[in-house]
Amino acid sequence: MSEHRHGPTAPRGTTTVTFDHSGSAQSWTVPEGVTEAAFVVNGAAGGVDTQGATGLGGRVEATLTVAPGAVYTIVVGGAGESIRDATGGRVGGRVGYGWGPGGTGGPPAAGFQTAMPGAGGGGGSAVLLGTDALLVAGGGGGSSNNPGAGGAGGGAQGGAGQAHISTEDSLWNGQGGTPTAPGAGAVGITANHGGPGVGHTGGAGGTGYPDSGGGGGGGGWFGGGGGASGDMNVGAGGGASGYAAAGTGATLTAGVRNGDGDGQVTIAYSAPPAHPSPPHRSPTRTGPAVTTTVETGPAQPVTCRIVTVRAAAAGRLRIVSGIDAANGRENG
Repeated sequence: MSEHRHGPTAPRGTTTVTFDHSGSAQSWTVPEGVTEAAFVVNGAAGGVDTQGATGLGGRVEATLTVAPGAVYTIVVGGAGESIRDATGGRVGGRVGYGWGPGGTGGPPAAGFQTAMPGAGGGGGSAVLLGTDALLVAGGGGGSSNNPGAGGAGGGAQGGAGQAHISTEDSLWNGQGGTPTAPGAGAVGITANHGGPGVGHTGGAGGTGYPDSGGGGGGGGWFGGGGGASGDMNVGAGGGASGYAAAGTGATLTAGVRNGDGDGQVTIAYSAPPAHPSPPHRSPTRTGPAVTTTVETGPAQPVTCRIVTVRAAAAGRLRIVSGIDAANGRENG
């Protein structure tokens, strides 16, 4: 987590807190005096194919009313493993962590040295208050070696895998998650099917049959389906859907986040105005008139009227002005 302040401290300035992928849940506590914050939630991208194509993560943006001291849980999705990075282990591309995680890429067929695995699906990113999800951005689907990019993460709807195979691409590419259900796994014709999305988690890509593995689905509100593999065709994974709780007024956009592939969450808020202390001043005291009689001789009493009394050092009183009542003179 990083924090940046913009503008002067007083009057009000804007502070932006950035949460990057860490592999575990993080938290943000609303500072004192803050009652509103703008959230931007980006899902992670799926793993890329050998030509750099990938399913981009979705984005959700909303300005929410917040309460000082409230604690929000922040989950930032991680990118799915690319085809190149997964090739050495001869297994499918690893999933990206998130809410939920992406699906595993399908492993290549055994005994085919030129076969490649499918890329892993990207993880979803989310903001929660307690156990309630407020904002969820879907992760993108993992790519395949057909070639072809995974489907875009949502947004309200995840996109289908984009591997270019034939006019029947929908048979091989995993389908995107919807607002109400996970995406279907691809079935191919004679093929190892891609797994369907399961809840928030993306579906696994089909094992290579007899060549490369299918791409894994993205994770998010509802996970995308995995791509199928068969008859030398191989499909990409579908993207996950996103979500915004009722009343948030959120904007959901599919296929936005790429960058380094990982997701990101930013929170921007205005700091309360500073209240400077008043300048220091020495105390000044004024009191009512005081009349006293001073003996100056047996026959001539003098009456002094103290008009103003001011505080002085060591608690002493200083006569500012006075009147000699008997002689009619002013005494300083």
